[in-house]
Amino acid sequence: KGTASGVHAFPNAELYMYNSKIQDNSNSSFGAGIYVRQSSKAILVNCLITGNVTTSANGGGGLMMYDNCVADVISCTIAANGTPGPGGGIFRRQNTNTLRIFNSVISGNSQRASSSDVDTYEATAAAPVSKNSVLATKAFDSSGTEISAAIFNPSTMFDAGFHLVGAANPALQYGMDAAQLKSLSQTFNHALGAEVENDIDGKSRSGKTTMGVWVQ
Repeated sequence: KGTASGVHAFPNAELYMYNSKIQDNSNSSFGAGIYVRQSSKAILVNCLITGNVTTSANGGGGLMMYDNCVADVISCTIAANGTPGPGGGIFRRQNTNTLRIFNSVISGNSQRASSSDVDTYEATAAAPVSKNSVLATKAFDSSGTEISAAIFNPSTMFDAGFHLVGAANPALQYGMDAAQLKSLSQTFNHALGAEVENDIDGKSRSGKTTMGVWVQ
């Protein structure tokens, strides 16, 4: 397929996805997994986005944002997506694309050597908000500050099904619990559903500090 072989939000669309798996799509152009385009908005909660591959150097294997879009990525795992271009996990391109990442793990994606798991086309683009999340090998705390002593290694800290493993895994230590996620949900214009307090399988996040789609 050409553009958007998985999910396509276009134009001026509002996309809300809870407890969803977007996996193993392939294409030859923009947005192999999810493509949010032309003033569209996406809220992704407990989404597993893996194995989506594009042969295009345009980038964006897992999530592609193009032309004045907004995406909130909450308690998602985005891994093992690929592109020969930039941003194998998430890529932003053209005009102002606002990206906010909470309690998520975006790591172990493949892209060109000069890029990273989360990237943008415009050199002047604002950095994404990244709180209680892992981007590539880096972990970020509740203020969005990198935790210098915390290193995520996707080859040893994911199992074969992208569950989190390892005693020193920062994605098991620095995530948001149910109460924090509920508070976050109430900051949106339309409060998010109660699913935000649980994982993709409906297990409570109460007392947990686990990023990504599954609690441990």
